[in-house]
Amino acid sequence: MLRLPFNRQIDLVCLRSFKLGRLSLDANLDLLNLLDIRYNIAPVQMTYPDESIVPSMFTVNYTLFNMFYHPGADADHDGVVTHDEYYQAFKELNRQSSDWPNWYTAPRRARIGVTVGF
Repeated sequence: MLRLPFNRQIDLVCLRSFKLGRLSLDANLDLLNLLDIRYNIAPVQMTYPDESIVPSMFTVNYTLFNMFYHPGADADHDGVVTHDEYYQAFKELNRQSSDWPNWYTAPRRARIGVTVGF
């Protein structure tokens, strides 16, 4: 079972009803996470500071038949991921993963609704 850290969230709901002749209007406004408190949910992948990723960390070439070969890292599509291609792919993956939106709870959001009754 997945257990997330405890968090607190304050929501606000405003309702207002109007009568216009035989019509009734109900307007509502929902503000979710009113204080905009974002809780960090444990990341699925560790990221590294950019300056700590250096080319000397990547010394192996991976061929098409190696289990670590990935076509997304093979920039020139020649069937070999060179250490330089691996370095560039890893840096880009790290950059894109550093602020993944799903690592945090949802930000403040608003919903507006109107109901018309006859």
